[in-house]
Amino acid sequence: MNDWIIIANPTAGHGRCGRALSGMMEELRRRGITSDVVHTRSHGDGFRCAQEVTHLGYRNIIVAGGDGTVNEVVNGLASTNRMEEFTLATLPLGTGNSFLRDFDMQDIDSAIAKITETTVAPLCDVFRCAICLNGTCVEHWAFNNVVVGFGANVGDLMNRRLKPLG
Repeated sequence: MNDWIIIANPTAGHGRCGRALSGMMEELRRRGITSDVVHTRSHGDGFRCAQEVTHLGYRNIIVAGGDGTVNEVVNGLASTNRMEEFTLATLPLGTGNSFLRDFDMQDIDSAIAKITETTVAPLCDVFRCAICLNGTCVEHWAFNNVVVGFGANVGDLMNRRLKPLG
């Protein structure tokens, strides 16, 4: 078992993640990080994969995908109640990569450099919230932002109807 595991969403970024994955793993290996990889296949797999890899003993996790994949993985890690045990790194292979813009990591090369050359990772707040819809409340962990009201409606519309168009 390698020290790192990559949870990859091959469809992220309109397939860019799947196309870039082998080259990205080779660059990580060249820089001294060997990793295993698991792929998400559908909505919710990031959550499930995060739980499974932590049960297998992985503590260093790279998410290759976009904000949605990172969100699912963060929630999967949080569900273990051992969040402080994990190192989470992300690669900008989604459509928007909003989260990584906050850390000035919008291209793969700079993200890989920060992962392999940084001894102290930038801190990021993770917070728990309850999301209630139609009388049902669920716990959710957020790491970047929470959007409610009109912004949430726009995001929902984009995901359901417009994102497939590019």
